[in-house]
Amino acid sequence: MTFADQLKHERARLGLTRAEAASLLKDVSASWIDKAERGAREPHPWIQEVALTRLRSLKSPRKAKGQNSEIADAKRSDHRTVSDTCQND
Repeated sequence: MTFADQLKHERARLGLTRAEAASLLKDVSASWIDKAERGAREPHPWIQEVALTRLRSLKSPRKAKGQNSEIADAKRSDHRTVSDTCQND
């Protein structure tokens, strides 16, 4: 599966909009997510890995009304960006 397919799959699994996914990844925009999912942008492999790892770490999809607490907690507590994560690992 391509990065675009994996990103789309994880975002759909979590029930996130592009803006919500971008917010969780911290240093990307909804436009970045859109371009990556369409294959118009091919991020560096380490950015791909960190982005997918972060999304995969959120186990539960969003509930029909309101966000899943695990996703909300991730937004509040993890202030590192995708780039910060890669540089510190």
